[in-house]
Amino acid sequence: MKVVMTESFKKDVSKMGLGDIGYNMKWWEHVTWPIERVLEKITDVPRNIKWFWQRGTRGYADCDWWDLDHYLAGWLPKALKDFRTKGISSHPVGVKGRKEWVAILKKMEKGFGNFERLSDIFFHPKNKREEKWMKDYKEGLRLFSKHFYNLWD
Repeated sequence: MKVVMTESFKKDVSKMGLGDIGYNMKWWEHVTWPIERVLEKITDVPRNIKWFWQRGTRGYADCDWWDLDHYLAGWLPKALKDFRTKGISSHPVGVKGRKEWVAILKKMEKGFGNFERLSDIFFHPKNKREEKWMKDYKEGLRLFSKHFYNLWD
């Protein structure tokens, strides 16, 4: 698969200082580009307030739908860790004891924690380390699915 970079993409990457990819900024772009970024941040304020309100009232914002998998994987490992360290009062039926339940929760954390790494390589492991991430991710998902109804205190 061949990736074709548009001129506007090359321009944006060059302006961000991420390396020379064949676009040289014009003299006026050194002035206008930072101003554009500041104005963009200012115009983002109402939208960010709206999203803040939505997350507070319903638990997610409209912008989270676009990349729901990353949104969930962004906070789920931390929530599982807090549940494991602060919230367990008992273990579920079918789990032999607290130690086993803690080990299961750790595997879930690790699996969802590997999601970002795997999405960076498009879920196509290229070496042993990435294969281990994939294995841990799949195991974490399997355990999450199996014990979903047991994630309460």
